[in-house]
Amino acid sequence: MTELNLESEKSKKSSIGTMASYGTGKFLVEFFSQAFGALVFKYYETNMGLDPLLSTLGFVIYSLWNAINDPLVGHLTIRPTRFAKRWGRRFPWIVGGGFIWVFTLLLIFYVPGSISSNPEQNQILLLLWMIFTTCTHDTFFSIWELNYQSLFPDKFRGQKIRSLAAGIATVIGVFGIAIGSVLPTYIIDYGDNQTFVTNAVVFTVIAFILFFLFLLCQEFSRE
Repeated sequence: MTELNLESEKSKKSSIGTMASYGTGKFLVEFFSQAFGALVFKYYETNMGLDPLLSTLGFVIYSLWNAINDPLVGHLTIRPTRFAKRWGRRFPWIVGGGFIWVFTLLLIFYVPGSISSNPEQNQILLLLWMIFTTCTHDTFFSIWELNYQSLFPDKFRGQKIRSLAAGIATVIGVFGIAIGSVLPTYIIDYGDNQTFVTNAVVFTVIAFILFFLFLLCQEFSRE
């Protein structure tokens, strides 16, 4: 085996840890998707008492924002910033977007007491809180996800390396789906609104830990 091949094989082996670290991002995406998609609108309509018509309106507005949000975020984040020269083009967006994204899950379920104490009389405020928090969550998710996914072709060069990295990330992502689906069943009592907040806190803490592990184990291009 030539020296070049030995170096290539060494590089491939040493990159497995980086691939696994990159896969934690996939875990976060799937993990949070379970906490958001399966619980948010049920929580507002069934537990908080938001009128079904208003809940549907909120969901429609969220869906419309979700449709235009990605291209808008892509247009804004592709522009060079004053932080890019020092930290890289993707790193500031991943840190800023990811940090706020993780935190917004807690905001969605922590409805202010002035609204939640009397939801029947505060239907419009409850609707506005749902729209604001879900759309904010989706915006910062897009900032994180777009820049996270954009790392892939830069970090992993060559079809074999990319296939291996994608496979590892997919497996790790499956664990995110499984844990994100099962964990709420041990925390949430559907008759107790506070347990939804507790569940959001648990998800947020786990996500923060994984997010910082992801950052610590990655190298970001300054190009």
